[in-house]
Amino acid sequence: MNNYTFFFKYFLDNWTTYLISIIISVLIYTPIIKNTCKSILDPLFLTLVLTLFANSVPIFLLFLGLISIESFLYVVICECLFWISYFVFAKKNIQFSKIKMHDSIAGDYCYLFFLCIMVVSHMITYLKFGIPLFMTSRLETYSGGGGWGILYYIQNFSIFYCAVYSMYLLKRKKLKFYSLLGLFLITIFSFLSGAKSAIMILVYAYFFFSFFYLEKNIHLKRFIYYLIPFVLIFPIFLISKQNDISPLAAFISLLRRFVASGDVYWIALPDNVMDNVDINNKFTYLFSRILAMFRIIDPAQVETPIGVQLNWLVNPNEYGIIKGPNSRLPILCWILFKWNGIILAPIFGFICAFWRTWIPVYLPHGIIPIIFYGFIYVGLCGIFTDPLMGTSNFFSIFLFSTILYAAYILFGGRYIKLSPR
Repeated sequence: MNNYTFFFKYFLDNWTTYLISIIISVLIYTPIIKNTCKSILDPLFLTLVLTLFANSVPIFLLFLGLISIESFLYVVICECLFWISYFVFAKKNIQFSKIKMHDSIAGDYCYLFFLCIMVVSHMITYLKFGIPLFMTSRLETYSGGGGWGILYYIQNFSIFYCAVYSMYLLKRKKLKFYSLLGLFLITIFSFLSGAKSAIMILVYAYFFFSFFYLEKNIHLKRFIYYLIPFVLIFPIFLISKQNDISPLAAFISLLRRFVASGDVYWIALPDNVMDNVDINNKFTYLFSRILAMFRIIDPAQVETPIGVQLNWLVNPNEYGIIKGPNSRLPILCWILFKWNGIILAPIFGFICAFWRTWIPVYLPHGIIPIIFYGFIYVGLCGIFTDPLMGTSNFFSIFLFSTILYAAYILFGGRYIKLSPR
């Protein structure tokens, strides 16, 4: 079932049934969100809200008799095992160690360094490949190979460092021109990326700086007055520009995208379309995002992503275009190993509990460690949406760690001072 069939044949004619499905999903995920997210600015909050919408789709499809009981139960079992494992292993409170890392001018020099490579990497991308905003599929920006995909990772970590550190500099009233320039450039590059959620990096940066560095509760009134309008206007304007439609139509499209968080379910589950996805080397595919990034295997040998194959199956006219739904955990588990795949669910639950709640225990409190942890946090939130997409960020984390460490030492990190908090 493709998107057109879902929305115009089933969704519009059964919207009350969908509302019931949403209510059921809300009742299930409200306690999960309450016991995991520290704020509505927490990167995991949006991820779980989208998961809430996504997992209402199998309920809706079951009510309409479009999927089998077996398929529905598989989704439920995978989700239950994931969250049980997560809460068993997760620490209740996320806290950094009792060691403090004193601020250093090396961090300021690192900021100017990352600001430069952020600009240079984007300029090279625009000149060599074009602007992603105006491409048929922004996912194809670096599809030509040749190692140019490294620019994507450089852009990601340089933007995050600059976003958090700009707020740190503004708080300390240092390098005000450069910090404001950094925030302005991040906004522009986020828009030109074509990604509707790209601007959220500024929201997440504010969360990590305020909640973990300043150790203050976030004032939601200030956020509602100043940030929410901006966060809403950005994707609406972007959708309007990309599709040449009115802002009202773009707003409706934005709402539709929340429903479409579960597109993989209506594509894969009806008529068991997922059984037609062809993955030959299943274990290699499971670790492919890590193995390919570190060149342990040839990236050209990685099989076509599950989401892309599913899109081709229901939209044959789009064959060859690299786009498709996220491979949510139950779909990934089934396609790879059928019923044996449910063992992956608690494993990913443990992985998410570890990186989210245990990593800070081993880090000193300071702006640089918080930026490092924040980058890991934002990147691996993708595991909740698409496990393989999330694991693909391990390479970016490794690259960021290496460059940040080298830059910090180069710019005076030998004067690093640690003391008890």
